[in-house]
Amino acid sequence: MYSIGFSFMKCIICNKPVYGKQGMTAVGLGAIHKKCFPGHSLDNRVFQSLDVSALNDEDFVELKEIVLAEINARENVSQKTSIELF
Repeated sequence: MYSIGFSFMKCIICNKPVYGKQGMTAVGLGAIHKKCFPGHSLDNRVFQSLDVSALNDEDFVELKEIVLAEINARENVSQKTSIELF
């Protein structure tokens, strides 16, 4: 507790107070310093605040299907080919 009457959130990596523009929130994890986040995201497979390693198998497969569909859609736009349904 600080003398101003409230406690700061602490970084989930370094355990130091996080406040102002130096910090951000990792969804589902907590406060984190921007300088601490890159290493943490590599260790925990986090992409834009989404902790991929925390997904259950069903949600992970659904995310994979969405990503593959987006890749296919972008490739089709760039190649300007028609889609054949069967």
